Amino acid sequence: MEQVLSEQARAAIRSEVESRLTDEEIGTLMEPHLQARLATERVAWEAAWETRLNEAIARERAERNAPPAPAAPDLLDAEAIEPRLPDPIARIWNMALLESYVRGHRNVKATSFARRTPKALGMAMEFMERQERALDTETQYAGAEWVPTAFAQQMIVGVDYATRVASLFPDIPMPAKTLTVPTETPEDVATYFVAENVDLTAYNTLIADSGPVTNNIELSAKKIGARVILSNEFEEDAAPVCLARAMRKIELGLARGIDDAILNGDTASPHMDEDITSAADRRKAFLGLRALAYDNSTVASLATFTADDFITLRGMTGEYGLDLENCVWIAGPHGVNLLTLLRDVNDQLVMTRVSDAGPQATILRGTVGSLFNCPVVFCPKTREDVDANGYWNTGDAHDKGTLLYVWRPAWAKGLRRAPRLERATHIGAQAVEIVTTVRMDFKHGLGTEDTTALGYNF
Repeated sequence: MEQVLSEQARAAIRSEVESRLTDEEIGTLMEPHLQARLATERVAWEAAWETRLNEAIARERAERNAPPAPAAPDLLDAEAIEPRLPDPIARIWNMALLESYVRGHRNVKATSFARRTPKALGMAMEFMERQERALDTETQYAGAEWVPTAFAQQMIVGVDYATRVASLFPDIPMPAKTLTVPTETPEDVATYFVAENVDLTAYNTLIADSGPVTNNIELSAKKIGARVILSNEFEEDAAPVCLARAMRKIELGLARGIDDAILNGDTASPHMDEDITSAADRRKAFLGLRALAYDNSTVASLATFTADDFITLRGMTGEYGLDLENCVWIAGPHGVNLLTLLRDVNDQLVMTRVSDAGPQATILRGTVGSLFNCPVVFCPKTREDVDANGYWNTGDAHDKGTLLYVWRPAWAKGLRRAPRLERATHIGAQAVEIVTTVRMDFKHGLGTEDTTALGYNF
């Protein structure tokens, strides 16, 4: 404590405050069962003495016209602290602090910097502890200015979804840009009625050739990506939770873009939807689920939206549609909500009541988990802004939805390189460039076989 007051003045203040406890009270408080109260009173006494002492020092300063103490430097500005922390160690300290904020560590000892540079970080921690020993969080010019304003670690955000559709199809690793994948043919090996024969020289009576027909598809890696520019000021000034959220949004954007390409991709020119015109549109990378259904004419109107319509739609996929373990329904928000109250042609609820659907009843789940024992997968990239024919055409109303029924093994998803997030700092532009990309292909492996059906007009 600064020696502004004389020892005599200090003793007088201490005596005045201490006199609050009489000898009788002190004797009573010394009883064993009242030790806790004594400790509490002693803390209060110490606080009162400190307060009175600070008030006396302030008055003495005012009388002497003493100038206020200079403002304390920024906690992260090691240059302004004397004795000065060496530059390399100061940088390590600053980066360790930032990492602890971003990753939610309780202290810098849990950061990667602590593991990589324990000696340097230890020196910085010891230095900072020495500088903070005589500080508190409320006294002006003695610590209050160094207490940061906290930024909430939660953020109000929109609903985000990672890949909902792409994850339905297993990855096929692609060791090269182009990969040939052998496929099965839908034709059965021919089987014949064989008559009895004992003449081994009668070659004209041999069983007819039943050899299978071979086929394959070729996967060619295509790149899908996103690019975001952040100013240096945003990176430096934004709260750590906001910076981390920005990075997460980039990753989620790529995931949803992949789903969009798989659902609504079309390699024809022009694209089946007239609002997709850019050559760089992700929906021109593959021939997707929706486009194949149109090519194979496995499409049906769901204008009445009854359970019978869905049975008809499933029937368009033939034997593939009855392989329930490998089939899936894919719908957008409007489609999923309509399924919640699905009825049959007799206007009877199908999915709502426990008596009909058991534990899968929508009255219990709040949404549809499966339909006819096949999972219902919700994906917001399922188009629900098309016309009555399931396309986006200029001049038509865009208020109808689509949904799909897919036999998943018919589709090959080749992965040349998994999603990657890359970052580059541009010094001249004072900006950070963040790019995320994936190299992949998505292709139907069974030619014109009816493995995918589309419902529209609802």
